[in-house]
Amino acid sequence: MYRKFFVLISMFLVGCTIPFLDKAEKETMCSINSINDVKNLFPTTVEEIDKRTEQLKKDVVEQVQKIVEIPDGHRTFSNTVKALDNLSLIVSRVLGPLSILKYVSSQKDLREAAYQKILELTPFMQDEVSKNKALFEAFKVYVDGNLKKEPLTDEQRYFVDEAMFSYKKEGMLLPAHEMEHVKKLNNELSVIGQEFSKNINEDATKLIMTAEDLVGVSEIVVDSLEKDEKGNYFVGVDYPTFFSVMKHAKKEETRKKMSRAFQNKAYPKNIALLQKLIVKRDELARALGFNTYAAYDIDHKMAKVPGRVEKFLEDLFAKVQGKVCKEFDMFTRELPEGVTLTGDGKIKPWDVAYIIEQYRQKHFDLNDAKIAEYFPVDHVVREVLAIYQQFLGLHFKEVSCDLWDSSVKSLEVYDNDNILRGYLLLDLYPRANKYPHACMAGVLPTYREGNSEQANHVQVGAVCPAVITVIANFPRGSKDKPGLLSYNDVSTFFHEFGHAMHDILGATELIGFSGTSVKWDFVEVPSQMFEEWLKDKDIMKKLSYHYQTRKSLPDEIIQKIIDADKIDAGFFNARQIGLSLASLKFYQGPNIDLEKQFKDIMVRTRPDIMFDDEAHLIANWGHLTGYGSLYYSYLWSKVYSMDLFDTIERRGLLNPEVGQELRKKILGLGGSVDPNVMLRDFLGREPNQEAFLRRIGLS
Repeated sequence: MYRKFFVLISMFLVGCTIPFLDKAEKETMCSINSINDVKNLFPTTVEEIDKRTEQLKKDVVEQVQKIVEIPDGHRTFSNTVKALDNLSLIVSRVLGPLSILKYVSSQKDLREAAYQKILELTPFMQDEVSKNKALFEAFKVYVDGNLKKEPLTDEQRYFVDEAMFSYKKEGMLLPAHEMEHVKKLNNELSVIGQEFSKNINEDATKLIMTAEDLVGVSEIVVDSLEKDEKGNYFVGVDYPTFFSVMKHAKKEETRKKMSRAFQNKAYPKNIALLQKLIVKRDELARALGFNTYAAYDIDHKMAKVPGRVEKFLEDLFAKVQGKVCKEFDMFTRELPEGVTLTGDGKIKPWDVAYIIEQYRQKHFDLNDAKIAEYFPVDHVVREVLAIYQQFLGLHFKEVSCDLWDSSVKSLEVYDNDNILRGYLLLDLYPRANKYPHACMAGVLPTYREGNSEQANHVQVGAVCPAVITVIANFPRGSKDKPGLLSYNDVSTFFHEFGHAMHDILGATELIGFSGTSVKWDFVEVPSQMFEEWLKDKDIMKKLSYHYQTRKSLPDEIIQKIIDADKIDAGFFNARQIGLSLASLKFYQGPNIDLEKQFKDIMVRTRPDIMFDDEAHLIANWGHLTGYGSLYYSYLWSKVYSMDLFDTIERRGLLNPEVGQELRKKILGLGGSVDPNVMLRDFLGREPNQEAFLRRIGLS
């Protein structure tokens, strides 16, 4: 998942949004009280997008001027720091919904208008807010003078420290001419990043295949494909179709074509864009006093410096090597019919998923298509809600709302004491030009109006509800069968729902700390922890329900799924290490041959897998813009998430007392406490790698 669809302005504006407010409503920012308020967040015409954008500009100028004009001796936390934090609400009331529409709207004119307005607002936001010297000086005057005169809560003091660090890191202490150069680079980078993502989202590649080409692929998937007048199938490269073909298609040529089509989305134009992005990011980092963009990117994260990340990845690579060798021997000892190794004894990349799946079927008697029959979409969604309800003390209520597509499901989220915590919008099915992955996207942040006391992790104040979207591309049903999810689809939904719960429950006083606004290499910890719940038999029993027999998965099948889940853990983690190293190395110098370096890294970390020179994954790898050098954060977070899960599992996965403790010490704190402190507080000790290594099959 992308941490947020966008990062607005420095420390203060991390993907937070509010509805389009009139002057009277601005007195109380907590203005989402009904599903109709949620509907009104999203403009429905190009004219409305234009109107909201122009009004936003006026509101921002007005609010900034109010802050700047306060006499130095009268500056307080409330009228300066909190007022700056509140700017994120004023700004995001437009940018949040526009960002969502850009990725999910079926109307081309709305998508394009949203895209253009986001580009237009980027330089405006820099000039008026994030790189506004007068605004920074107002903040600095308070910090240097009046700060010590006020008693602040722990959260408020931490916010001031983090904000000042962020300001300095973004170059606010630079001379004016150097700051102008930084602004120019940021504007250029925004345009490049938006174009890179747009090229991926709008790549509508479809392969024409015959029924013979698709032998082995699930009937559910095949039946969902469009056909031409000759009966040939149009096979898209969306995630559900891609993975189904790669794991099950018996013809090697089919897998080969699918592999290349998927990896070559947005190629070659995105290669040139990526090279340009890396050069500009390197220039930006150097302008801000860092030797490389990776050093700039990782600074003030949990890992702090690139060297620590590289050591983490190389140490982990050394630990998984033995398992990788065992898996290679195991998988190649009995290759499926029709599969051969290369002349030098390597596995062809388009055969990897097929070989592993055939091994699973043979030795564990597991068939993805048969297992998917136990996971109809509606049942899985209902049971996932029930599990989160029980553990976290929540209540979900479906409500009717006419949003950007008729398939979008809207839910109100309440505490058990009937306090509204947020609105959850589930957009689960593929459409043309829709964001092709799965993610949680925050639309409106949760926060607490009024007093907040953080010293003892006690928060006081009325909760302003969040608006959150979970986006996926799950298989649609046919007239004969409901939409059926693979085990991986279920895992993905559990993961993204975990992000949503973090965003909904993280109600902090400062909006910049809300929900998933944590240090980047911690953001995946809660979601990856929840993902592990699928390894529990009782949870799997609740989630599974055969669409015909109405029975849960048998115990022996559940155990086989759990056992089979780590048979390729060496292969999987070696690939993740390779991708993490690539994203790190790409941002350690501008003058590199990207495709050569990517190949060198992947050949070293996956020596038993042939590298396909005709596939260009980096053109389709959105993380290289969204995550920059931080792709390592998935593995980094996984280590912490396994430690967290192990602790919760021993106390009871559906134990509401544990759920409340998790809310109090981690989920509910958002980014208002350092992640290292949160983990130590919940675990009662320093975190370690033991649970992670054990769960991937290493002692």
